[in-house]
Amino acid sequence: MDAHYYARLSADSIRSLALQGGVFSAHEAEAFMQRPYAADALQLRRWDDLAKVAGQRTPDLAHFLATAARVSVAA
Repeated sequence: MDAHYYARLSADSIRSLALQGGVFSAHEAEAFMQRPYAADALQLRRWDDLAKVAGQRTPDLAHFLATAARVSVAA
């Protein structure tokens, strides 16, 4: 779908992709895009790729709990 995507992957991401079955064929990609939320899955993948910065400090648990509390909906 994006001819330049693979070239931007880290070595670890390329290894992970291979372990997951490799790059989709054109037919497989077309079938995937017909699934509900496929575009959302692609966007999530891109955000995940952007978050991979070697040496980047990960926030502590309190940071994530505060975010979860802020966006959660009371039942």
